[in-house]
Amino acid sequence: MTVNVPAPMGFGTPSPTPTASPSPTPTPTPTATPTASPTPTPTPTPTPTVTPCEITITQITGTIVPGTTDIGNHCDDCVTTISLPFPFTLYNQTFNSVNLSSNGNAQFTTMDPGFANGCLPWIDHNYTIFPYWEDLYTVNSGFGIYTSISGTTPNRIFNIEWRSQYFPGTGTANFELRLYEGQTGFDVIYGTATNGNLSATAGVQRDNTCFTQYFCNGSGGPPTGWTTRGVGTPTPTPTATATATATATATAKATRTATHTPTPTATATATATATPTATATATATPTATIAPTATPTPTLTPRPTPTPRSGPPPRPRPTPPPRP
Repeated sequence: MTVNVPAPMGFGTPSPTPTASPSPTPTPTPTATPTASPTPTPTPTPTPTVTPCEITITQITGTIVPGTTDIGNHCDDCVTTISLPFPFTLYNQTFNSVNLSSNGNAQFTTMDPGFANGCLPWIDHNYTIFPYWEDLYTVNSGFGIYTSISGTTPNRIFNIEWRSQYFPGTGTANFELRLYEGQTGFDVIYGTATNGNLSATAGVQRDNTCFTQYFCNGSGGPPTGWTTRGVGTPTPTPTATATATATATATAKATRTATHTPTPTATATATATATPTATATATATPTATIAPTATPTPTLTPRPTPTPRSGPPPRPRPTPPPRP
């Protein structure tokens, strides 16, 4: 930048006074630093596998948990519907209520009060548990169906206890069905069963072709107890525990664009100060030169030229005499 300063009268044209130009100060552009964002390999959550017709019954023993709530089933051949305290899954269906028969079975889709038991399947009675299907009787005082809840959420057990007699009011048939929260398995526990398994049926049924029987009319296991827990559903397919492998994902930070913001410099008359630049003077370091050792060159002595030999004088040949 040049500024013209008026010259004093009588003097020539003044030389322009150089003014320092502002030097732009660059704002550095940050270099993007890749930040490793680990992407873990998800650990697959085991999915329970249910093979509907492969419910296995295992014999057990146990003690009945007494029911405390009377559901009002006091009759001969009747069915009472109650709500479940938690959803329960049987085979491949989940239910919120169950129909309890005085004759010792729990029906989830039907309401049949039939008393004449038979070996499974019970035709057209889907999703039914048979703790002790018999011709039972809950009319007399002190008999009926009673329920209670054991444990706390999410591991509750819903106990359904039958306190019944055999028709028309003799003997004792005391047994209990236990449903487990968050499981498809269940238990059946027996107390006193005067007639044993002689005229009763025990087992579980999904439909006419899918069922498992524990005993029927004298054959099968004893009336001590049986369970399906741990079989058929919440046995997850084993999956190898995956170790999370972090995949580094470079996440670049925002790149700023450098803006040259000129820093204003005060306008002043610049006085040039010469800064001498040092000139390096090379100092030669002598390097010793080794004189080569002369290798003698052999001098060839030429052979003397041989003197040619003189040939022998020619011998005269006699002229042969003429032939006769």
